[in-house]
Amino acid sequence: MKNTVELSRMHTGESCIFQSCQCRNDTRLFLESLGFFPGIPPRVVGRSGKDLIVEILGTRLAMGGTLANGLYVTRQHGHISEPRRGQLLR
Repeated sequence: MKNTVELSRMHTGESCIFQSCQCRNDTRLFLESLGFFPGIPPRVVGRSGKDLIVEILGTRLAMGGTLANGLYVTRQHGHISEPRRGQLLR
């Protein structure tokens, strides 16, 4: 997709949809435990240089720029309503 970029390139408050990650398996599993699944909208709520504060499914986490470079999202135009944690099915 032409709108797919690294999460590190997103601006604070910009809407996106998580697509995939290019990271170690243990890191991927950890991110999945926090809600990073394709189709789920993370939101950058703050940043300091290359480091980010990301909110996903009501959880906020600090993330270094190196990790954020390996997470791919699709930029969205307009508002995205975030699903509640109970709406996820595995």
